[in-house]
Amino acid sequence: MLDGVSLDQLRTFIAAVDEGSFSGAARKLRRAQSMVSELVANLEGQIGVTLFDRSGRYPLLTAEGRILLADARSVIAGVDWMKARAKGMASGLEPELAVVLDAFFPIDAFIEAAKPPLRQTTMARAWVPRSAHRRGETPSWFRAGPSRPHRRPRHLA
Repeated sequence: MLDGVSLDQLRTFIAAVDEGSFSGAARKLRRAQSMVSELVANLEGQIGVTLFDRSGRYPLLTAEGRILLADARSVIAGVDWMKARAKGMASGLEPELAVVLDAFFPIDAFIEAAKPPLRQTTMARAWVPRSAHRRGETPSWFRAGPSRPHRRPRHLA
C-alpha cells in the first residue's frame, strides 16, 4: 500500500498545505497546477486516505490529513538529515561526535551555533565517584573535579 509513495508526493502534499492551495504549491514547486493535483490525488489513492476536502474554493485538510501531515514532515526531515549527513561524510566530516558538557554550559547556544546543525540525542547527568576515576574505571573523556558556571562565549552571544 505504501510502497509506491514517493518523496515528491510527500513534498507536494506539504507544499499544498503550507501554501494553502494547489496553485500556490505549484508556484512554489515550479510545476503546473495539474501536476500538483495529480501527485496529491495519487498519494491519496496509494495510502487509501483523503487528505483534502475539495468541496470549497480552497482544499482543506481533513482530520486524517492533519495527522498524516506530521508524519510526512517527519519523513522529509529524516531524508534531508540523511542527505546532509552523507554529504558531510563524503567531505571528510565525522558522522558522529560525542560532546560532554558541564550542566552549567549553555547547551542551547552551542547547538544553535553549530554548523552544520547538530541533533542532540542524549542529555544526562553523570555522577562518578572520584575513586572510580582514579582506578581508571571511567571513560577517557571523563574528568573529575569541581564544576564551575560558564559564561556565554562571546562568539555565541
